[in-house]
Amino acid sequence: MITETDSVTLNCQTPSSVPVSRCYFIISGHKPDKAAPCLQTLTGSEFLSWTRQSSPLTAEVTCYYFYILKSPESNMSPINIQPPRPELTVNPTVITETDSVTVNCQTPSSVSVSQCFLYFMRGRKSSSISCQQTLTGTELLSMAEQSLPVEVKVTCFYTLEHKGGPHKSLHSNTSSISIQTPRPELTMNLMMITETDSVTVNCQTPSSVSVSQCFLYFMRRRKSTSISCQQTLTATELLSMAQQSSPAEVQVACFYMSQHKGGQYQSPHSNISSINIQTEKNTLTFAPPPSMDFTIHTITIHTIVGTTSSVTTPRTSSVLPAHKLLPVVATVFGVIVGVISLGMALVCVKRRNGNFSSTKKTDRGGWMSPNDSEVYSMTSLVPVDDPPNGSNQLKRQESQTENSAAYYFYSSIPEEPDETPTMKTDLAYSTLQAH
Repeated sequence: MITETDSVTLNCQTPSSVPVSRCYFIISGHKPDKAAPCLQTLTGSEFLSWTRQSSPLTAEVTCYYFYILKSPESNMSPINIQPPRPELTVNPTVITETDSVTVNCQTPSSVSVSQCFLYFMRGRKSSSISCQQTLTGTELLSMAEQSLPVEVKVTCFYTLEHKGGPHKSLHSNTSSISIQTPRPELTMNLMMITETDSVTVNCQTPSSVSVSQCFLYFMRRRKSTSISCQQTLTATELLSMAQQSSPAEVQVACFYMSQHKGGQYQSPHSNISSINIQTEKNTLTFAPPPSMDFTIHTITIHTIVGTTSSVTTPRTSSVLPAHKLLPVVATVFGVIVGVISLGMALVCVKRRNGNFSSTKKTDRGGWMSPNDSEVYSMTSLVPVDDPPNGSNQLKRQESQTENSAAYYFYSSIPEEPDETPTMKTDLAYSTLQAH
């Protein structure tokens, strides 16, 4: 039996004493028109063309030769020529109950196919299908009348109409489909930990399967470690199992074992999960310095001998950079301390000399009562001469830088300024106010 693509050898053996090279072949009682080589090889298609018939064909072949006279006919040999066998492909070859597989029974284009069949080798049963069809693992198990886990071996064939009846083709090649238990699902509660942290690994198995043991599979090592199906592991334990050192990215999957026909059966691997293990470091965090808003107040004090008045200029604001702030603050602080120290020193000197009394003499020649005064928010220092006779009369100073100049400390001034001042001195003060 051959197909159209197979070959067949026809050999009409003649006696060695007869010098002939061409013979006549009788196919199913039909005599040929002409002689052919006594030894020849033909394909199924060539044989069909020679006989002017189509597959499937079952023929009976005899032969004879001519040497002066016609020889007797040879014995009869049957030849069965079948249409081309189909080709079976399955994708994928490993599935679970809930997965699907595509079965393709590829038939020859030269044949008019009426139906395709899937043939299960173990049960020796066939099921009618489309020549290309997608089936679930559950459907295949039902057709094969088998249970999980199992490897199903199948072939396919097709039928075609021939002489008023269906004709069955030859079987295709054999393919295997492995139907496994459902794959587990791997989850982790943390994706990034340090060496002192822990992570919970959960290999979720299907409820329909009796699980005997779970395993954690390390992708880099390509080795597995037995664990509980839900277990908490420290980073140190994970690194030891994976044979890695921190910092490291550990990629893992899981699988489980189940009992099947007295033996252990391994499930497919789960999804791949990654966990990042970092080295723990002690780090100091520095907060940025707070921004400070400083407001500059400029106060100009017009001092007149015997009379002092103050005028405050409008307030202006600016924000000083931090590196320029320290010199300004230090300078202002030094000026304030110096002024206060100088004032206290003068007060002490005047008290020892008896020149500081409860009343003060102004440059108008009058005396001022301690109750006749207006208190100011800023203390004024007025430069005056210290007369040799010890009187308290104020005199005009020509230069403020003379070493013999003395200062009176005023805590209050008259309400009305003098109409004829003898000297006017402008002192400008700047203060910094932090917000």
